[in-house]
Amino acid sequence: EGEYVVKRFIDRDGDMPVAFLDIMTTTKEGHLTVALGTDPKYRGQGRAFKLAQKGVKWFDKNADKYGATYLGWGAYSSNTGSRHIAEKVGFKYEPENSDDEWSVYGYSKE
Repeated sequence: EGEYVVKRFIDRDGDMPVAFLDIMTTTKEGHLTVALGTDPKYRGQGRAFKLAQKGVKWFDKNADKYGATYLGWGAYSSNTGSRHIAEKVGFKYEPENSDDEWSVYGYSKE
């Protein structure tokens, strides 16, 4: 609701898309959020990590265009791969916004 993609990054194997990272608007002023997915056959190859790095670089350069100062990342608490990638590219864990099901991370523009 109220969300739309402002930037999409796609990783391909030949012509086939195998991983994506979307940066989207949210209903919260000044916030953008991340959606990330990788085809199960391509997990563990560093593809999502590379997309996340590109997403952070894009955010640092372009956040002002969208009036954004914060980029959010939500991962199922059981999804250790997604959580690890978030931390590795500079997102900070937000225990106050997390629960048993979701681990929430935030990245603020430098």
